[in-house]
Amino acid sequence: METKQYNYVIQAATVALNIEPNNFKALKRRAIALRETESYIDSQKDFENALENAPHEERKSILTEFAKLKKRSQSQERDSQDKQLYQSIFNKDNKARYSGIVSQIQNSISGESNLIIIKATIVAILHEELNIIKNNQITRTVIYIVQPNGDLLLGPFQGKPATQRILKGTGIFGTAFKKRDCIISDSKGAPENFPKSEIVVPIFVKGKPTAALYIDSTSLPGVFNETDRDVLIQVGKLLQGCNWSPPAQLVSSRLTNFNQFLVFTIVPTLGMFILYFFRSSIKKLVYL
Repeated sequence: METKQYNYVIQAATVALNIEPNNFKALKRRAIALRETESYIDSQKDFENALENAPHEERKSILTEFAKLKKRSQSQERDSQDKQLYQSIFNKDNKARYSGIVSQIQNSISGESNLIIIKATIVAILHEELNIIKNNQITRTVIYIVQPNGDLLLGPFQGKPATQRILKGTGIFGTAFKKRDCIISDSKGAPENFPKSEIVVPIFVKGKPTAALYIDSTSLPGVFNETDRDVLIQVGKLLQGCNWSPPAQLVSSRLTNFNQFLVFTIVPTLGMFILYFFRSSIKKLVYL
């Protein structure tokens, strides 16, 4: 069991039980493996059968493992109840605020052509409004920018510090870009201060992956729902419609740098090459 190959344990124990149905050791081992794979109902049945067939001196160890199952299933039930309670509390009376997010963003970026200002404004509005709706359960709101190699680089963000670089194709981002769709992910067993609820909207411009809108919560799973998804997809479309071309002054700066490189590096080097290659011909011309 130390290798945690629970599926193999389940199969091996099942084979043993087909031969000897009342083998309490096989029942115990399968019950533990089923518990670890979150098959709680089947695990409970095996524990009960193991207790019925085990000798008195073996019952204590079975009861100890059985208690772990009960604790685990109760914890899962509480998580489910917490999620339902959360949804019932924070989904009430928020329809008007949800519907106002997109129009607020549109009004704020109307007439603005600077992409940095647009992205920063969108992130600020989303972070503030969603924290009001979610009772300050939003940890960070980020726009990541796709780099030429496919990695995602941290862009404008609000909230706690975010991961600076996301490798291409990894995690929830890789899934979102692969499916070309908004993805919601919940992690019940995430450690403290790690995202327990995440939502990502991939941004495509002219069919190419360009950016990603990312929001997370380290509080509890189930923070994001279909309403969030619909609103953020609309915000993603606003981002998609922006001008992602480099600013004219940046292009001009790049051209100036290239021209300087051409004049001060390439041309002299080429001249030296010509002089070296045709040195014999030049000598003849000089002596004439």
